Amino acid sequence: MVEKSILIVDDDVHILHAAHLFLKRHFFRVDIEKNAQQIPYILNTHNYDLILLDMNEPPQDFFLKKNFFF
Repeated sequence: MVEKSILIVDDDVHILHAAHLFLKRHFFRVDIEKNAQQIPYILNTHNYDLILLDMNEPPQDFFLKKNFFF
């Protein structure tokens, strides 16, 4: 079985920790990032099946301007 990969981006360490533990228990490969500004650099080197992003965290305008969501 191919492990699906998920990136979680949130500045709240409690949310990161809880989501990480839950998803790992369900056999996902999980990466976490506290700084949303790092996302463009992370995506240059990693591919993810899903990105969970705190939309209240800057730079959400980057994603909207760059048509990140489709």
